[in-house]
Amino acid sequence: MHTTRDSNLTITVYPHPFSRIKCEWDKAFPRVVKCHMCRETNLKENGIPACVEACPEGALEFGKRGELLEIARKRIKDNPDDYENKIYGEFDGGGTSILLLASVDFAKMGLPKLGKHSPAETTETIQSMYTYMIAPVVAYGALAFLTFKNTKAHHQEEDE
Repeated sequence: MHTTRDSNLTITVYPHPFSRIKCEWDKAFPRVVKCHMCRETNLKENGIPACVEACPEGALEFGKRGELLEIARKRIKDNPDDYENKIYGEFDGGGTSILLLASVDFAKMGLPKLGKHSPAETTETIQSMYTYMIAPVVAYGALAFLTFKNTKAHHQEEDE
C-alpha cells in the first residue's frame, strides 16, 4: 500500500492485481503465484471469488469480459464525474482479464502503462520463427557456408 498526495487529492492505493504475488514458502517446492480467483474454494462453491463476495461497497464485479465491459461503460456513462473516461485493461496490454475503473489517472494509482499489444503476442511472434526451425536452420547454413569457404581458402593457400 502507498499513499500519493497531489494538491487537494490524497490517493491510497492497495496492491493491485498486477503486483499481487506471493511465495508459497509452506510447500516443499515453493512457487511464486498470483491470484487464481479462489478457483478451488469460493469460486467452485459460490460461483464468484471471495473478494467479490466480501466487498462491502459492491466495487468488484465478476463475470464474462464482455458483460464486465458493458457494466464498466454504463458506470462511466451514468457517473461521468466519478470516473476517468477509460477502462484500464480494455485495450491495454492487448486487453487484460482484469478491468479497472478509477476516479483518477491510472498512473497515479501505480498501475503499469501497458501498450496496445500483449507481451504474449510479441513472444509468440518470436517463437513462431522457431516453429519450423527456420532461424536455427538459417544460422546453421550460414555457419556451414563460412566454414566451407574458410576451409577451401586455407587448402588453396597450402597447395600454393
